[in-house]
Amino acid sequence: WQNRLVASPGFQSWAARFPLTRWMVRRDGQAMFDMVAGFCHSQVLMGLVEFDVFHMLAEGSLDSADLARRCRVPPERMRVLLRAGVALGLLKTDRFGWFGLARKGAALAGVPGLAEMIRHHRVFYRDLQDPVAFFRGDGETELTAFWPYVFGAAQVDDPATAATYSELMANSQVLVADDTLAVGPFDGVTHLMDVGGGTGAFLTAVAKRHG
Repeated sequence: WQNRLVASPGFQSWAARFPLTRWMVRRDGQAMFDMVAGFCHSQVLMGLVEFDVFHMLAEGSLDSADLARRCRVPPERMRVLLRAGVALGLLKTDRFGWFGLARKGAALAGVPGLAEMIRHHRVFYRDLQDPVAFFRGDGETELTAFWPYVFGAAQVDDPATAATYSELMANSQVLVADDTLAVGPFDGVTHLMDVGGGTGAFLTAVAKRHG
């Protein structure tokens, strides 16, 4: 009965006006909008990363025309992308129309390997183009070949894919190594084995901290 009540247009209209429920309606509505718009948000982020906008703006603010020229994008389309970045809180703009990094954008630009991980998401997006087929298990996914230890494959056959995989794993270790080392009691350890350590990025971080 509760679900039927909440789904009723009449109740929704009343709840949106009633002071004690208005905040809940607005909160749930915003969350639902974020879910619907989530794909657009992720593609805006992907576009900004692919065009290297974060690193260009890390050097200082630029206007949309300069960014359009550097990225070889029509000016009107670059303005759409930049305004979307502002709406997501990644970029900011001043009264003269120049764009710079907002706090979240600056943090993203400063995290080693994060841009590469975002670029890798395109593989996952292609696998999810047909979510019905994906969840039914119809056919092999592209990620099956890329993440062998997850899906049980013996190895990655393509050397270029293997190199990209290893680089992503090494970069991801940079994101977590400092936090791990901050809580891990490594002082006095004489033997340390990193199971599944890949290229040894984590052991390198341990050696730098405690070597």
